[in-house]
Amino acid sequence: MDSKSLKYIDRKECIKPLVINIPSKVLPAWLVEVIEILADDYPNAKIYLAYNRLNGKREKYNKLLWPVTFIEKVVFRQKLRAFKPIDINASLSEKENVLFCETPDEETEENAVHLCFVKNETPSGKERFYFPEELLDHGSAGVISFLCRFLLRKEPYQIVSEGNVIWNHRFQTLEYGIDKNSGFFKAAFKQSVESIWCSNKQLQKTVLKSYTKPGFWFSCFLWSKTALLRVNKRLKRILFYKRWFVIIKNQQNRLTKLVPARKDGWADPFIIDKHLFVEQIDDGSGKGHLVAASLNGGSELSEYATIVKEDFHLSYPNIFQLENNWYMIPESAADKSLRLYQATDFPKGWKFLKNIQTNARLLDFTPFYYNDMWWLFTISKRMDDGGSYDQLFLFYSKDFINEEWEAHPQNPIVTDSSAARPAGKLYFENGQLYRPSQNCFDRYGGSLKINRIVKLSKEEYQEELVEEISPEILGMNAHAVHTLNRDNKLTVYDAQAWEFKF
Repeated sequence: MDSKSLKYIDRKECIKPLVINIPSKVLPAWLVEVIEILADDYPNAKIYLAYNRLNGKREKYNKLLWPVTFIEKVVFRQKLRAFKPIDINASLSEKENVLFCETPDEETEENAVHLCFVKNETPSGKERFYFPEELLDHGSAGVISFLCRFLLRKEPYQIVSEGNVIWNHRFQTLEYGIDKNSGFFKAAFKQSVESIWCSNKQLQKTVLKSYTKPGFWFSCFLWSKTALLRVNKRLKRILFYKRWFVIIKNQQNRLTKLVPARKDGWADPFIIDKHLFVEQIDDGSGKGHLVAASLNGGSELSEYATIVKEDFHLSYPNIFQLENNWYMIPESAADKSLRLYQATDFPKGWKFLKNIQTNARLLDFTPFYYNDMWWLFTISKRMDDGGSYDQLFLFYSKDFINEEWEAHPQNPIVTDSSAARPAGKLYFENGQLYRPSQNCFDRYGGSLKINRIVKLSKEEYQEELVEEISPEILGMNAHAVHTLNRDNKLTVYDAQAWEFKF
């Protein structure tokens, strides 16, 4: 398969011009970078930057908060490059399909898709989408508005059209700093623009919710609280380290903890009968390889051995059976590939067959056969500094190993860091189909969510939350959990806890 032909979204046959209404020729660096990427990805589409069109005084955050930017740089080593002011004339002038103007011609004005950062009256017949006005802030003002809005107030990123929210996206992972989250936001913004401009995705309207901006002292309190948590985490690492381990639950709800030798960790467990497949994380390098373990007495570990080890990180050893053969597709996003292995002597003998995809970073790839079709769930990391938690893509194919995949028209089917990333195989229970997912909003591995799939077809996808499993429920001093798999009488989880270094 030529991976370059893989389409992540179901694109429109004819893409209209895009008009981005901006107040000046100076924009934050993250927005300039997104415009550059869109111009390269859609060279035949015209992008108009219509400046000096937005009137009205924009409310600023209290300048007394600006010393926070200094502390973030010095104490927490944040670069804050995403908010650097950039002159668009200097950076975008070489893009032939990016045009600068004060007002597009009448035909373009009437037929284009318009991105606006301040609410003005909307002429009828025009596609206009309104974004939070603070997104255009740069320098210290940009840092403070981003921090307060998305990391302290925990607001989702929203787009409004005709008075309704048509894009509601929790891109944040709150344990991370401003730099990581601004990168996550940049990828989220790009995806949202593609979805309203280039794709056939049907956008769902929800009621606009107003958020109250906290005052100066409350903002200081919220930021101080997050700062203390980050400092505490750094100090804790002096004496402790984080270790992933496996928990097996039998039919009597008895929990058994399994760990490898030394200080290595085990994560992403998959279970086939009494065979356990896991990612083993090297304590020194952090690089993962794949291990098969045998279980005695239902959940007791008897032996384990390495089955696949590459020069790059491997995880999520997803194993499935097809025509009496066992296959495995682990996560190999570090190699920018999706690799297929076949068992030569199940469960411990495996050989590499082929790359299903190259030049693609597909995380936690989870195929599922249903209604004579393969449904392929995955997180796609399409930008280097983008998130790997918040946008779930769905493809379908009659034979995903040898044929082209079709992008689901609702891609991305989930835009939420608290529910998107796969956490194990889909499964049936009492005639209902469920998808486990990771909740990474507060922190990576914050909890597991069990989502019941309501609709799964070539046209529609819908799921609803039915259960949430916190790491505290599993006990064993766990503070993180992010995988769940089941087979016959056993359920396996992974969990993470602090362990003493010495």
